[in-house]
Amino acid sequence: MSKITFNENIDELVSKAEPFKTAFANTSCEEKRIDEVGEKDQICGFKYSIYKKETDPSFLSFSDQFKFDNLYLLTNTEKSMVAYTATSDFKGNEKTFLSLVNLVSQKFNTKPEQHTLFLDGSLIYQWNTPSYTCQITRSKDKHQRESTVNGKTKTDDFYGLILGIYQKNKLGAKMKEVIRRNENFVIYTDKNFEK
Repeated sequence: MSKITFNENIDELVSKAEPFKTAFANTSCEEKRIDEVGEKDQICGFKYSIYKKETDPSFLSFSDQFKFDNLYLLTNTEKSMVAYTATSDFKGNEKTFLSLVNLVSQKFNTKPEQHTLFLDGSLIYQWNTPSYTCQITRSKDKHQRESTVNGKTKTDDFYGLILGIYQKNKLGAKMKEVIRRNENFVIYTDKNFEK
């Protein structure tokens, strides 16, 4: 899964993982577990959540440098991919983070808009092309996590990092409603940024 395109067969893509699958249903596109979907429910789309286990390799890498461990795939009712987001505990420094921004800029052949999220000060980089919206969100401050390995306590410092890519021609009214209501798929707009 290290390289994902929007032409993927979703069933093949997730076949080697154990995704948690949910459906978005009815007028409000509420998220439901697959086993809660009834015959009368009108499906808007599906979400596949794939969480990395400690022994698994990363599900997605960008230029083989940046590893993302948790992956969320959004499909329409025909199981055609609309968007994906990936999360990472980024342990690098500012220079390394900016190299990711530069790699994405090269990939999309455009410069990003840079913003600060008014809610928590996270850095937002957005690239908009005629076909895609790409967004990287990095937490303002580093987080800490303690773990114990062989009786020794280790503290890791990391930034929360989210990479999201959205295919614009598949963002119809139902998909926009799903994105508006779902924490794993967020496209920030001017109203979310510090002025």
